Amino acid sequence: MSNMIQGLDLITKLLPQIKSLTGARRREFFDKLIFPLFESFQEVHEFYNELILHTRESVVGLDPTGFTQILVGRRTKDSSVKLEAALRRTKDEFIRARRKDEHLRGAIRDDAQQMLAEIAWPEERRFLVSIGHYFLGSTAIAPSDRNLDLDVDAIIMRGGGSRWDTPSSALYERVRREYDPARLIELLDVSRNSLNQHYMNVRHQFKNVQHAIIMKT
Repeated sequence: MSNMIQGLDLITKLLPQIKSLTGARRREFFDKLIFPLFESFQEVHEFYNELILHTRESVVGLDPTGFTQILVGRRTKDSSVKLEAALRRTKDEFIRARRKDEHLRGAIRDDAQQMLAEIAWPEERRFLVSIGHYFLGSTAIAPSDRNLDLDVDAIIMRGGGSRWDTPSSALYERVRREYDPARLIELLDVSRNSLNQHYMNVRHQFKNVQHAIIMKT
């Protein structure tokens, strides 16, 4: 948990530095901002992956026969209450840990317009928009550079709200409402797959920035 919080804190501190690095050379911008931002992002992503897997294992470890009996009305009231309470605790722990990035997600959405407007290079802009998609839950399908450029243009013109909904995640509500362990496991699997696709999108754009630094500076 501590590494994840440190990673989130560093990302939160790095992003506003875009405004003060507007006169930096491209390689300096990469060294001071893009590279440490990506390293911290990887730590956060690793934590989220582990969190989802741990939650999944906790749900699987609950008594599946007991839950089946609850659903068909064959379980005693006391046993049902205990099983439901155990599942509720597991879900609450997941939501509490996953929401540690709430402040960061709000900051990205609110400040994206100014941050992107300060950056002159397309690869770096695409990388930062991909970071926004990761934390704010845009489509997990790998976007083309053209689509990312359209996102950049829209955000610069109309703000982060033109591409991203409010920072609160619908995932939390779906997890909170779900009391069928099988469906909850499926929900966690879908969430992890989406998160990993977002990660690969960010990683791809980071590699594009690295290539641009080598070829153009």
